[in-house]
Amino acid sequence: MAATLIDDGTAGAPGLAFTNDTNTGLFRPGADILAFSAGGTERARLDSTGLTLAGTLTVNGVFTLTGHVGVG
Repeated sequence: MAATLIDDGTAGAPGLAFTNDTNTGLFRPGADILAFSAGGTERARLDSTGLTLAGTLTVNGVFTLTGHVGVG
């Protein structure tokens, strides 16, 4: 089965977006990096080192962290 290919996109115009919300979705800011945007702003980035969140994290319910956590 062939892969589905999409444009890299940007935070403001993600390569994979929604018809009625074109500045929210997935984009590729660099090699081997997958990023998520909401409202045209990068909110999360997934790369070979792990997941990086941007902005404020609000948790309603259970939130569990395992491993090393850095703040700063």
